[in-house]
Amino acid sequence: MNNEQISLKEFRFIFIILGVIIVFIFGFFLGANAMKNHLTSIGLQMGEDTLTQPTYTSEEINDFYYDSLEPTRLWLKEINELFLKKDNTLSKEQITTLSEKAIEIKEKLLAKELNSNYLISSTTHLHSSIDILLDGIQSQIEPKQFEQANLEFLRAQREFYRNIWVWEQKDSPTIKDESLLNWEQWKKAKLNQKNYIVSSIISKFSIFTWYHPEDITVHLDEYLQKNEEEPIQMEDLIKVLISVNGIKEKDFLQYKKWYGEEPMPRIPNFIEP
Repeated sequence: MNNEQISLKEFRFIFIILGVIIVFIFGFFLGANAMKNHLTSIGLQMGEDTLTQPTYTSEEINDFYYDSLEPTRLWLKEINELFLKKDNTLSKEQITTLSEKAIEIKEKLLAKELNSNYLISSTTHLHSSIDILLDGIQSQIEPKQFEQANLEFLRAQREFYRNIWVWEQKDSPTIKDESLLNWEQWKKAKLNQKNYIVSSIISKFSIFTWYHPEDITVHLDEYLQKNEEEPIQMEDLIKVLISVNGIKEKDFLQYKKWYGEEPMPRIPNFIEP
């Protein structure tokens, strides 16, 4: 009997050991399967991230220019010029017209779906630019508000030209979206990077102008051809060119041949009317 009791205990002990081993093996495979699913999920997410990487197309550049950037620029130009003429006061009719235009532009900005992070950033600055003046349009807009609104537009324009530069590099394995703002970098740059440099300088130094960056670019290139040895600071040259009315609308088209077959966006200032 004693031997039978010992054998039973041993059997129970062995049974328990086997149960532990089975549970361990089951848990191992369960954990492995869970890890596999987790890794698969990560892989899918990475695949989704790759698929949703920003894409840069000429169509999006064109649409953004016509629907967002240029309407905002024209609205800002109109309100700036009206306030200068009217001694900072507007009629109720003018206020209503300008407000309606601003709301229409903002609605289009909100409705626009964009792939490029740079154009999304540009949209944010356009919103800010409009809101600053829209808030004060019912009364009297202070000069400081004009400065802030115009600076926000320059920042929006900078992001737009950054996007054009990145679009040019879309097939490159490495994309650059930052640039030094000096003559040394300028000499190495192609047209789209030069335009980005100009847009960066005028926003950084708050040099407000209605001229497009490419119209300024050609004058900087012309200046450098004649003064390569001792050029003045780029921001100072831009200020001088603007102050002496040395730039005109669509100057770029007169010098477009300088840039040969370099890729250019299909927007008005780059193409013949």
